[in-house]
Amino acid sequence: ELPGMGQELLAETLAILTRPDSARQLGPLSLRGAVTPVNAPCEARYTKREDFLTLVNDSDYCIRGYAQEGVRLLDAGKSLPQSVLFHVQTLWLDPGFALIGLDSEPLHGLGRIVESAVAPRRAMLLGYTGGCICYTPDTAEMARGGYEASSFYYGPWAGPLKPGLERLFSEAVAK
Repeated sequence: ELPGMGQELLAETLAILTRPDSARQLGPLSLRGAVTPVNAPCEARYTKREDFLTLVNDSDYCIRGYAQEGVRLLDAGKSLPQSVLFHVQTLWLDPGFALIGLDSEPLHGLGRIVESAVAPRRAMLLGYTGGCICYTPDTAEMARGGYEASSFYYGPWAGPLKPGLERLFSEAVAK
């Protein structure tokens, strides 16, 4: 279903951007782009079996499942990843406008910062392109906490993503 949804989204986006009364019309389509891998580091919060044993009986099923998976991986002689691989997709529709795709659910603050990486040109950030690894909050939202900052429980990774995702993604777009 995803390829069809992507084609429909592109068609709708182009229809809006190319209609005469649009706030910004596209110039001649150039369609150039890139997919840039980004390794985002995690905090090394849970790296030993003892770290997970404190969470195995947590009342939250997500945390409990994370702890069980962590113990299983460590008992199998494996370690939890200390970074997460994202793919930043940048598609320039014309020299002044880009679609930026992330394989995550970007929060508003992160999206605003990443879109500004191409200024003074314009961009539209899209989430769920190529999948959804986790929520991707900006540094300010990570500091505030909340469930978006605890996406590592679904990984499972060694801990939460380190602050600075917006910088990593912006640098990938700028490439």
